[in-house]
Amino acid sequence: MFQPVAGGRPGSGFTDQNGVFQISTYGEPNDGAAVGEHRVGVVKIAGDGAYSLSNGDSSAPNPAAKDPNALSEIAFVETQPTGEEEVPVDIEYLVPMKFQNPATSGLTVSVPDTGSDQLNLDLKSEQ
Repeated sequence: MFQPVAGGRPGSGFTDQNGVFQISTYGEPNDGAAVGEHRVGVVKIAGDGAYSLSNGDSSAPNPAAKDPNALSEIAFVETQPTGEEEVPVDIEYLVPMKFQNPATSGLTVSVPDTGSDQLNLDLKSEQ
């Protein structure tokens, strides 16, 4: 999640299995992030509740497809319906919780006006 420091529309995206990601901000797939400084939040999960672009399940919820600003609905569901009752699903957080909120993660990036496809977020050195 990219939250512009100067205000404005946040960008978000999903990673693949290798951690490669593309950001969407304005409603078009992979249209990038706004130019300027951004606070960054990272959520990476696995388990039954995780949404994966690579799983081929078109019935899985994709919050970004509904509303790219729906950042509170990122990438997981907490319960899974099984007939008449809902049961908790297994969610494994693959990135430390401190990185989930752009306001508190300590991660920042600068998006140049020419764009970039070389942004690397090194979460290991930030722990």
